[in-house]
Amino acid sequence: HVYKQPFLSVFKHYPEAFYRPVGQQLFFFIGSRLFGLEAQGYHLTGLAIHLLNIWLLSRVMNIWTHDLRVKYFLLTFYAVNPAHFVALNWLTQVDLEIAVSLALVSTYLLRPGLARQGQAFLLQICGLVLYLFGVLSHEVVVFLPIVWWIWFKQKRIAIFGFAAGLALIGTKFLVNPFSSQGDYRVMLDPAAVFAAIRWYLLRALMIPEGIRNLPVWVMILSLIPGLILTLMFRQKLARGLGVYLLGVLPVLGFGSHLLAAYAVFGIALMVIELGRSGKFGTPRNDGIKVSVGLWVSAMAAIILLSLALVYFTYSNHWSIGRGRVSRQLTQEYIFADSDGKQEVLSRLKDFENNPEIYFSTMMGKQFEVLDRSDGRGIFDILFYRGNDMTTQFLPDAEFFATSIKQGKFPSWNPWIFAGTPYFLDPQNFLWYPPNYIFLLMPVEAGFLVLLIGHLALAGWTMKKVLGEFGIFGPPSPRLRRVNKLALLGAIMFVFSPKMVGHIEEGNWTLVIAAAWLPALYYGLKKKSFWWAIISLAAIIINNLNIGYYSIIFVFSYFVLKNLLSDRLTISLISLIRILLAVLIVSALTLPRWLPLAVFGGQTVRANLAEAPLPLWSWTKIVKSLVFPLAAGHPVLQNEEILYVGAVPILLIIAYLVFKGPALPRQGRALSEIRFWLIWAIFILVVALNNKTPLFYLINKLPGFSLLRITTRPWIFVSLAAALAVPSMIRQIRDIGQIRGIRMSRKFSNFVIAVLSGLTLIEFIWFDWRIFNRREVVEDPVPKRFYRQMAMGGVMARAYCTTGCLDRLTAQRMGIALLGGNNPIQLKSFVEYLQAAGGYKETGYHPILPPYTVFNQQPQPDAELLGKTAVKFVVSTFELRDNNLKLIDQEGEYRLYRNDAKMEVKDHYFELY
Repeated sequence: HVYKQPFLSVFKHYPEAFYRPVGQQLFFFIGSRLFGLEAQGYHLTGLAIHLLNIWLLSRVMNIWTHDLRVKYFLLTFYAVNPAHFVALNWLTQVDLEIAVSLALVSTYLLRPGLARQGQAFLLQICGLVLYLFGVLSHEVVVFLPIVWWIWFKQKRIAIFGFAAGLALIGTKFLVNPFSSQGDYRVMLDPAAVFAAIRWYLLRALMIPEGIRNLPVWVMILSLIPGLILTLMFRQKLARGLGVYLLGVLPVLGFGSHLLAAYAVFGIALMVIELGRSGKFGTPRNDGIKVSVGLWVSAMAAIILLSLALVYFTYSNHWSIGRGRVSRQLTQEYIFADSDGKQEVLSRLKDFENNPEIYFSTMMGKQFEVLDRSDGRGIFDILFYRGNDMTTQFLPDAEFFATSIKQGKFPSWNPWIFAGTPYFLDPQNFLWYPPNYIFLLMPVEAGFLVLLIGHLALAGWTMKKVLGEFGIFGPPSPRLRRVNKLALLGAIMFVFSPKMVGHIEEGNWTLVIAAAWLPALYYGLKKKSFWWAIISLAAIIINNLNIGYYSIIFVFSYFVLKNLLSDRLTISLISLIRILLAVLIVSALTLPRWLPLAVFGGQTVRANLAEAPLPLWSWTKIVKSLVFPLAAGHPVLQNEEILYVGAVPILLIIAYLVFKGPALPRQGRALSEIRFWLIWAIFILVVALNNKTPLFYLINKLPGFSLLRITTRPWIFVSLAAALAVPSMIRQIRDIGQIRGIRMSRKFSNFVIAVLSGLTLIEFIWFDWRIFNRREVVEDPVPKRFYRQMAMGGVMARAYCTTGCLDRLTAQRMGIALLGGNNPIQLKSFVEYLQAAGGYKETGYHPILPPYTVFNQQPQPDAELLGKTAVKFVVSTFELRDNNLKLIDQEGEYRLYRNDAKMEVKDHYFELY
């Protein structure tokens, strides 16, 4: 109801839906703005809310629970409880998780001792408001004020809150009563109510929904969590179950819809109550002494049992069946023409013969939403911009995940280039362990999780570097507030123009590699062997370009730091550690560089003679450094932008003016500054390439010519700026003292806050402009073309004269392409494709056919295309080969069938 609707639509009520404006309407309103109609984004948000609830539960338990064994066991019991399965799997039930979040925060605010004198009333009001928001999320939290009374002895706020909650539920019911067609019917039969209580008590002990459908041995195993709780807590468990029933009491009367998800809130209350009851091993008789080994065994048993129960529940749950039907029908609808859509809708209306279709599609209402516009939200914004992510990494990840799930090692990719060796791709997903997250979720969701996770890693390690070291030495213990500037440095690096430019450009492996740079620097500063080893290996395994410069960075840091500190001797132990590090990094990255070392000579990439991209002019250089987003020419690609921010540059200049004379007296800090200055000059020479007189020396480095784009290592300069600026802002008070200006602490903190704010505002503005320079790209090829090509058979390939076919769509529909995007191609195939495609291109291009020939209207050779089983050709212009028969046309796009002789060959065999 809220997709692409105004914000006020959140507060409307609909006859066929419950009025839960916070937990459902608001959640889906925000989700539709972020994720469009892609379900995986909503599921990830639901998972994030669940993780937040675990943390909130930990904070509330800290009020009473001091035994970490008790705390972590109970948190584990809550975190993996199968009751969360329905709440997180069936999206409309995420309101239960949201209600738990609001209830836990309100409870935390009302705890004794939190409020300072005079603030208790304000916190009570905040807690009460959050509780009412929880009621607007789901009615199951309405009895929370009674729990406040029991735990905190806050009689007045409990009575007032409970009355307000009941009044709110009554108002909701009057405004929007339960549908007469709904499953919620109040039971009056005492036996039925007793049966409901029995089932919910079992769910408090981890018995999942649908247990009757599971194997007998699984049913027996499901009794173990209850046995563990009984042995560990004994009489305490009865008290915990009593509080649990307050959490499910609002839904006990609805006997025809016993959702396990309704137990989520009650389980949270039970966990808190069990934690309140004291430590393990107390002298009372209501508990037993639990050893560490038994505690760890109990936690492991709970986790393993949860995995088994959720696995069997997933395969039997009714919501899964509906979801599969809905997904299948949705795919048919998206790729259907007008007649096909009418056919799908007519099938939906036949719900008497197939109620699953009726319930899964709500009588076709989801297709009414699809017809308004198919949207992907943040996935569009990040991944579907016509960049490297769209044309290379998304389909590669799909191929990688599909192959592994099918039990096949993805050594050979059949979907592009008439087949290509996947292991030879220097950006394949095989050798970096986090990439295996694609086996657990759709590729778009996996990319989003990996991106957020690696940016968080980069920010966290930047904060550690600045908090412990910085460039100018460790922060003073007296300046704890100023130490929070480490967070500014973390944000500066994560949202630096260069990093965001690479994200927008879709340079996936480069972004992941860059996220490890702060960790690498931290390992060097801390002299931590494994920090440095793991970080350097992660960088190399993800991106050989950044890995190449990282190796130089590590070597330069070691040499220059020793030279600049007059320590020219190297101990035997240090030499052994260096050799050991080289061996370990080489072994860890062997799968990445060895195939290229062995087979690289057979590729087109081996013909590269220099690394001139981008080829600079002085106008471009000035614009790139100063105002890259200004209007007019030359228009800069994101790869060409060297801008680090106006505020950071001004701060660096001001620091050098005021503090420059004092730098020689800073000892170790001076050597660090010298290193970064030398390194920044090296990166500048690399970036400006043939515009600098020293570039010819750098170009002689082994393997340097294969790196192509010389502005990519500029991410090191962004790292240096993020390290330097917080350290400089931190010394604002010192600058004032040098100039004879007295600054109070409040005034200096104000200046620091202003400078930090200006830096962040500038970065946010720049990043926003970066993403607004290019619109989200939609596949212009008619969907029915793909359907017709998919009917050509398993071995029938397709080719577009202008590289117009979407790799991911074609791959998902079983259509192999002759062209494609990959950073490496074999010489024999490039020569064949030029002859078959009717174009001539001598330069290196990762996309074939290359952009440079798109406006030349090349005429492909049908017989040569047939040698690699190309059955269909798509073109934006008319083709003249007699063997290419026009079979469909829409707008400027034409679909041809190749009637020439078909041969099943790939480019490892003779093509002529």
